Amino acid sequence: MAGPEARASALEDGLDEEGHYYDFLRFYKRGEVCDRNIRLKILDESKEGPEAAGCEEIPVSSIVLAAKSLVLQKMIFAGMQESDKGAPMSIKVTAEEKEAFKEMLHFLYAGSLSPRLHDPATDVREVVRLLVVGDKFEVPSLMGAVLKCLSKREKSIPDSAVLVEQLPETLFQIGRIKKVADEARAHIIEAFKDVSMTWNSEIFEFFESNPNVMEILLQSEELEADSEEEILEKALSWIRGCYQSESERRHVVSKLLPQVRFFCLSGEYLERLLAVPEMQSKPTQALINAALRFRAYSDAKKEVVRKAFVQRKGVREVHLEIINDFVLGDQRTRMTSRSALWFGKKWYIMLSRKGDSVRTVGVFLCCEVASDSLHGSSSTVDDVETKFFVKIWPEGIWKSCGSVGRTALNGLLTGGKLSGCGPGNPLKTSWADARRSERLLGSTGAVTIRVVARRFQSSEDSQQWAHQTL
Repeated sequence: MAGPEARASALEDGLDEEGHYYDFLRFYKRGEVCDRNIRLKILDESKEGPEAAGCEEIPVSSIVLAAKSLVLQKMIFAGMQESDKGAPMSIKVTAEEKEAFKEMLHFLYAGSLSPRLHDPATDVREVVRLLVVGDKFEVPSLMGAVLKCLSKREKSIPDSAVLVEQLPETLFQIGRIKKVADEARAHIIEAFKDVSMTWNSEIFEFFESNPNVMEILLQSEELEADSEEEILEKALSWIRGCYQSESERRHVVSKLLPQVRFFCLSGEYLERLLAVPEMQSKPTQALINAALRFRAYSDAKKEVVRKAFVQRKGVREVHLEIINDFVLGDQRTRMTSRSALWFGKKWYIMLSRKGDSVRTVGVFLCCEVASDSLHGSSSTVDDVETKFFVKIWPEGIWKSCGSVGRTALNGLLTGGKLSGCGPGNPLKTSWADARRSERLLGSTGAVTIRVVARRFQSSEDSQQWAHQTL
């Protein structure tokens, strides 16, 4: 008997077989040219066990069925019980499979799909069920026609969600079917990868009570968010909105949370999670406690298991971090860090002496056009949110010293003003006092500044371009 791979290869070879060169549709169900009956036993899914809720007999021609379906051919000719020519061929189907089976019979006679299946208003679930029936009865030409039908439908999030949820993985051995599933998955991820902007109640209605779609999103490397904590919080909000009972919520949490990168969560956040009602199952508590233990590891031990706590690619790419030491001198009024190339612009920290009577320390994140950028046009607007930190000694810890909300920066000089943003006087001290501060200088003799920027996708509610006098 041929194995699954050989079967998949044979089916794939037949996907492009043309069916329209024959048309026996006018003979469909014509008793005078039919030599067999198919008895469809419709199963009652509301009852336990395979109990038939009704039957329907359809007259068919053995030669038409045997020519296009390997399974039906075996039932007719290979000595199975159904090969008794006087007896109907009994086939058990659900109510949904019944319609797909009858559509398959239409295809076997007509060589084409019913026109309604090409109608955009037709539920894509019907098309998927027909693909599954085509595989079950080994009709590769039908499967090829269904794939062509799917390729002509305009992409939509509801359709992609159905394809992701209902295409059986057993069909993924057929390359073209796997491609359909992969494209549907990519379509959903592209639509919802910006967690901050798109994971809200209005968007969640597209996959309400569908944990499979949420699982696909949580598996993605492409998710863009402030942090893994934001991703988890938005996922929990979706769970609470879709499921009413605590037991249901815990069940879904247990299914989804293995896709969350717990080792990327802060210790304080993990401690709070321990008391969250949805997190009380043993597997979930084990994930949280493992992440807490990881937080206590030395850097050397963390390096050993570093793959487990690597941030998602999407989270990394929408964040920029620049750290630089600045020696505050008497003469210079402006100092800049080394630049980093990010989304087609050169970004850097700038320190400046500000004020007339009392000179303070201004800290800014600036950007300018990078003409040699590989990211395309670098004069586009970047919508960024920025946080500023200074290292405090002798503890050697980062202290937050200000933030700037979402600001649109284009990297161009406008009226002599640089494109940048900053919190003004983040160190809360004068330039002269900062030069003498042991808390700021430590043993290095330099002030260490860290800036973290988060880039958001462009949206209609983006702020107007902001240019600050630096």
